[in-house]
Amino acid sequence: MLGRHRPWGLPTLPARAAAPHRLCPPHSPAPPTPLAPVYMRTRKNRLLHSAICDILSPLFTTFDVQPFYKKIIMATKYRVAAQMFGFRDYLKTPEDILKTLKRVKKMGYDYVQISGFPGDIDMADVKALCDKAKVTPIGAHISLPQFRENTQKVIDDCKKLGISYVAIPWLNASEIKTLADWKKLFKEFEGYATAFAKQGIHVQYHNHDFEFEKFGIKCGKGGTTILDMLYENTKVLQAELDLGWCARGGYNPVNWVNKVAKRMDQVHFKDWGIFNRKPEFRAVGEGSIDWPVIIKACKKTGVKDFIVEQDSWIATGNPFVEYKISREYLAGLGL
Repeated sequence: MLGRHRPWGLPTLPARAAAPHRLCPPHSPAPPTPLAPVYMRTRKNRLLHSAICDILSPLFTTFDVQPFYKKIIMATKYRVAAQMFGFRDYLKTPEDILKTLKRVKKMGYDYVQISGFPGDIDMADVKALCDKAKVTPIGAHISLPQFRENTQKVIDDCKKLGISYVAIPWLNASEIKTLADWKKLFKEFEGYATAFAKQGIHVQYHNHDFEFEKFGIKCGKGGTTILDMLYENTKVLQAELDLGWCARGGYNPVNWVNKVAKRMDQVHFKDWGIFNRKPEFRAVGEGSIDWPVIIKACKKTGVKDFIVEQDSWIATGNPFVEYKISREYLAGLGL
């Protein structure tokens, strides 16, 4: 039973199962708290640990399964979310929203990033619908014009959703003509990030491919990308790299993950494939990007949340089918 185990000890095997290599080592006195494994420092994880041992002890007696249950518990460290912009055509009414959120939950997404909702819906109502569907908002995309028009409302909406991350999702690059224009924009972004940080909210920037254009090219050589300059000229602003767009911009996503190490808590995953000789969005794992290598780099550099986003679905015409493919693929990689 769960209650019979000591806080840090593992259950002994039945007498008939004694063997040189036990499933779990015998009881031992509780070590000092600082030495306890990270995954055993909460009551919830200790109970889960004991439950797993209770289930498996009668079944296996000659090999060590500690890595098995440790992997299960450690997997809870990362969150996988669905970016709701991909379902924008299914978010027209409160009834549609609730139905869609429930379908997203059923696909295996316990978390969502808010985007693509009707402009007139109150974020408190969105949060209530998420609660009904048993999904948790972990961030939002809010347009730059909304930041400019009413910064306090953006802060209030974040608090209504219970989120501590909000990203500027897109820019009309055609309106930004010169390097001076870009630098003015960088300063504006840093101002928002500094103000929001005082409210416990991280402001992020979500890139596309145009930010990989270079300024300062001389005789066909050199130059610096807009995205490089953005993070060189800001300190508080967080990155929310869209790795699909990094790849589309001609850059190795892993290199960019490393560039913003410890400055990116959330990352966007999208994939690309060729249809009719043109690059098109694909479900994660169905395109050309090397996700196992990227995931390893993300974990190493401090990423906490992996967010799936797919703008269009040329392979099936159905976002629910393709988001499910992405979720199953990432689950197979341990996320």
